[in-house]
Amino acid sequence: MNRPAAPLRPGYGGRLSVLILAIACPNATHTALIVFLPELAADWHLSPALLATFLMIDPLAKIALQPVGGRAVDRWGPYAVLPVSMAISTAGVAALLFTHDPYAAIAARALWGAGTGAATPAAYRIASLLAGRSGVPEAQLFSWFAAGATAAMAAGPPIAGAISAFAGYRHVLAGAIVLGVVGVTAALIWLRLPAPAPAAAATPPAAAAAAAASADRKGRWPYWTPVLVFGGFDLLVNASWAAIEPLVPLSTTAHSPALASGVLTAGLVAFVIATPVLGRLPARYRTPSWGVAALAAMALPLLGLAEPAHLLVSIPSMITFTVIQALAYLVARDGLARYSDSSGRAFGLFGALGDGGYLLGPAVGIAAHSALGSGAFAALAAGTLAGAGVFAVAIGSLHAGRHRRSHARPSGRAAGPAPAPAPVPLAAPVFAAAVPPHPHDGGLRPALVHLNDLCQAFLHRYPPPVSAAELAGASGRP
Repeated sequence: MNRPAAPLRPGYGGRLSVLILAIACPNATHTALIVFLPELAADWHLSPALLATFLMIDPLAKIALQPVGGRAVDRWGPYAVLPVSMAISTAGVAALLFTHDPYAAIAARALWGAGTGAATPAAYRIASLLAGRSGVPEAQLFSWFAAGATAAMAAGPPIAGAISAFAGYRHVLAGAIVLGVVGVTAALIWLRLPAPAPAAAATPPAAAAAAAASADRKGRWPYWTPVLVFGGFDLLVNASWAAIEPLVPLSTTAHSPALASGVLTAGLVAFVIATPVLGRLPARYRTPSWGVAALAAMALPLLGLAEPAHLLVSIPSMITFTVIQALAYLVARDGLARYSDSSGRAFGLFGALGDGGYLLGPAVGIAAHSALGSGAFAALAAGTLAGAGVFAVAIGSLHAGRHRRSHARPSGRAAGPAPAPAPVPLAAPVFAAAVPPHPHDGGLRPALVHLNDLCQAFLHRYPPPVSAAELAGASGRP
């Protein structure tokens, strides 16, 4: 029987909105600019080779900077890294707005991608901390992350198409700058407020045992071992979707853009809807075994996509594929949280591996279509089955402890007496116990009141001296 979900603490929704804004705004701007590619190429004098470089430099910079951002998170903390990274990304967008040189445009695009990449592990780390403080399962919070990022990516082209009659790409960039400034300001003000600590309560024996087992599990391997396993799994899932994106329009009869757009849009909408729903399922449905099953199950809808023009088959197949993809997305992130230390470096390396699938997938899809035609979908299905087998072997090695750290063995000598506990000073500081818990976060004023309580308790942290007369009175002696 599952425990009832803990009530959300005030401030949870606001902080989650800031995190989603940090990821969603660059996604929406990126896809919106695709609509204006001919205008961009003309204004910035981009040749076909330079245009390809302009499009590729963003994901490359994002992949390269995620491990760097993860290291920065571990050194300076996610609350410092996130607004700085968002400011760098916004500066790249602003540079694009005022440039007319092709190489300056490529450099600005790289700056934009670098800021987004460095912000990603910081946002994931804050999300992990927020889940722990709010009593929300990490998978549920990450599901909203995925839904927000995907919805923004899907909304970019329709928004750009709607405003293209009276606005251009510079208006899109200007709007992105405004949202970026709002996001940086919100990250500096809202995320920096101390989140309310969970209420003190006795830890149930079952929860304590689970926590001990989790700590033992996370200490068995170097941090990068589970990151490589689940990051490689995420790479396979992302590459499968990225390969479908060019395959569907290339495989449609008479290359109908409307038909291909309808099939792909159905998949994106299904992913946005399914991810939050699946994120609320119990944790037993996000184990690595379900990841193996998800990769294997992807083969069937991939076969159904071989003829995208048959909408009665292709649209249900696409919806099925993206629902399975949503489950795999949650399995990867839940596995990372369960088996790794959830540090910034872990999130950075994991994100770089997963995003590599978005670069690998289109190349695989186009090459498979050139060689096999409609048989490319069958080749992808075979690839997901093979990936399921590789992932099963990798998970088996984790469970078998093949990559455990070497632990110090007992020497066999008799243990000496335990050291005496350090004496407690008579005038021990008492300010920690004197401060009431942080109030439910309702804005700036409760935080300032809590800060004042801390200052007052610190100034009076030592108990006042007790006179001999008071001691005699307390003992009952005349």
